Amino acid sequence: MTPKTELVVQAPTPHAEIMEDTRPELAVGQWFRSQDTDDKGALCTITEIGSNYIEVTAVVGHHWRVHLDQIDTRLEPAPDYFDEIQRKIGTHQQQVVYLMDEVRRVTAALGVPIQGALPEAAAQSQALAVASGATAPKAYKDALILAKDETLPELFKQIKEQHEHLATWMKAPLIPRRAELSQMKGSIDAIDQRIFTVELYAGLVEQLACIREGEPAHILDKIHLFQRRHYMDEECLVQYEAGGMNFEKIEAFDEWLCRDENRNRILPHPRSIVAFRVRRKTKDYDSRINAWIRFSMEQADKWTFLYIRNGGQVWRLSTQIDFGSQLFPNKEDSLLLSDDGEQRWIRVNDRGTKFKGVVSNREREHYLQREAEEEAEYQEKLKAWKRKSKAQRKKDGEYFEPHRHFRDHYSFEPCDPSSVFYDDAIRSIAKEATEHNRVAVVIQGLIDRSLAVHPHPPWKLWQADSFANAIELVYDVSRALTPGEAPDFGVYAAQLRKSIKVGSLTIGQERMWKRREAEKENARRNRRDGGRYHDDLEYFKPYGDDGPGFIGRVTAIRGGKARFEWKRKSERGEKYWEPDPERPGWGWNRRRYPMIDESIWVPLDELFNVSAYNAGDFRMFYDDPRTRTDYLQWAPLLLPAEDYAVKGIGDPDAKPDDDSNNE
Repeated sequence: MTPKTELVVQAPTPHAEIMEDTRPELAVGQWFRSQDTDDKGALCTITEIGSNYIEVTAVVGHHWRVHLDQIDTRLEPAPDYFDEIQRKIGTHQQQVVYLMDEVRRVTAALGVPIQGALPEAAAQSQALAVASGATAPKAYKDALILAKDETLPELFKQIKEQHEHLATWMKAPLIPRRAELSQMKGSIDAIDQRIFTVELYAGLVEQLACIREGEPAHILDKIHLFQRRHYMDEECLVQYEAGGMNFEKIEAFDEWLCRDENRNRILPHPRSIVAFRVRRKTKDYDSRINAWIRFSMEQADKWTFLYIRNGGQVWRLSTQIDFGSQLFPNKEDSLLLSDDGEQRWIRVNDRGTKFKGVVSNREREHYLQREAEEEAEYQEKLKAWKRKSKAQRKKDGEYFEPHRHFRDHYSFEPCDPSSVFYDDAIRSIAKEATEHNRVAVVIQGLIDRSLAVHPHPPWKLWQADSFANAIELVYDVSRALTPGEAPDFGVYAAQLRKSIKVGSLTIGQERMWKRREAEKENARRNRRDGGRYHDDLEYFKPYGDDGPGFIGRVTAIRGGKARFEWKRKSERGEKYWEPDPERPGWGWNRRRYPMIDESIWVPLDELFNVSAYNAGDFRMFYDDPRTRTDYLQWAPLLLPAEDYAVKGIGDPDAKPDDDSNNE
């Protein structure tokens, strides 16, 4: 094998040519002695060979990388490595034998058997015989205690350490074999990646369905690929109508999306592709659902759905592949799409021994600026800390660590062959390319084997000019950025809460009531079944009791709490019953159970004031993408309030047959 210096050095120097002639052939399993100051004389072997470096692993210690230009100065060949390994093994074996002899000597001197072969009575009689022959029984007792607490534990500790060293040196010849096995696993990973690419192209991991018929787009229309991943439950809020747009099946969302106003907004171009998921965050499914069914439902929520518009047609491609929150990166953040002239940097840990990724020049400058700001802030705190006396610090209860500890400290190396992590950087960029090319492979498969984008020219997306003619990348993530401060739902709700008064309609009391009833039900079950149920219910609604209502009216306010009143049906076994005049006689079926007054006091901080809500307020939180991600927090409160403000839906005073209360 010839040295790889010429692959990474553009203009070889005379020194490089001399190294090329004198350097031995490099191969995994070659042994060297380290010449570095920290590892002087350490025996190590090559476990990886890169384009401009070798990685060596010491028998005792760690592994590190050496640039090809530094091999002669940092490593010395060790042709006698096998003899040294055998000498080390023999040395540790001798140490083990010596220490075992020491254990035997100590135990023999004290009359203690080294093995538990003697019966207990015989061992006691032997100890008594030794003690009777000793001139000083107290001294013998002290010697036994010393051997038990110090001498023998220390010997056993040394024996364990020698065994560990012995095992380390006996496994030394296996270090190169493990490295070769690791490289073989890398080949298997490469094969798996190729198989996965074939599956992507052939559509073996997806399902394609036409959800709306129509005329296809013009043959020359480009495919507009949108960058941002959308979420079905969030998108339905854009054109929210009183009463909601809940859907339990994907087909229901398909129907909603195919409406002209929704299709034209989400898929605005004649040929458009947008990625969807059901929801951004995991839904909290009912704990009473079977665990396997609940797991399956949670996994189904993680499916990716590519909705494809082709003129008047709409197609849905369902796949379990996770394309990420962005189908492709921003130009300024991507190592693939940034200008070729931009400097890239390899980020390594503070010791310079571990690869931490590749960053752009902008990311590096941002990190260095943040580090400088934190350093300046630390120095100011240190000066203030030093000005105080020890007594003053203790009085103030101030804790400050005077030693500098900058978390996640990194250093940066140019992303070129001068760094021993250059191969890792190339692999990292290639991995990013592979991940972002997956959607291109899927689209190419659709072009070649389906009618989803038919008719079209003979596009070949792996060719740059053909890709430019076929695909238009829509950077809608950057468009979603909003200036100014994001609206704060907590502040908004607190402002509405200030105007709660007697007669106000609120949300939140039903949740508190169900918690109270859950505590009662848990206690009842524990009494009945001996505590077997424990406290498994968090919310509970008794039969025949509608509670204070999801939207309820405040009847009194006192001490920072609001009171809610309602009536419930009395139950069999309660004292609230009376004879039924229409069915005279004896027995529970001859009784009448009247309605019973109920009430609950709820802290005002737990309530949302529906009466103070203005129609359309929910849009301030939806329209800002920074708060849209937290819609699970505000939608259950704002959307019912919107329903009430627009159509009176949920009015607790409405009659049962009143259409305004019919959801």
